[in-house]
Amino acid sequence: MIEINLDSRSDLYSIEPIGLQTELVESLSSYLIRVAYEHNISVGHLFNKMIFPEMNKGYLERASAYGGEPFL
Repeated sequence: MIEINLDSRSDLYSIEPIGLQTELVESLSSYLIRVAYEHNISVGHLFNKMIFPEMNKGYLERASAYGGEPFL
C-alpha cells in the first residue's frame, strides 16, 4: 500500500473532480490531465517531479531521471 504524507503542503491547488457524487464522475486520468493543464505543466512533469517522488519507489524515480517511461 502506498502512503503519502498528507500533512505537508502541496505546490498544487485543489481542483474538484467534475461530476463528483454522481455516476458521471470524471476519471482519474482525465482529472490528472486537467490538474496539469490548470498548473501549466505537462502530465509527464506532474508525474516525474511531483507524484513519483512522493511514492518513494526507487524504480519510478530512476526511470524518470533517465527519461524512461516506467509504465511501458
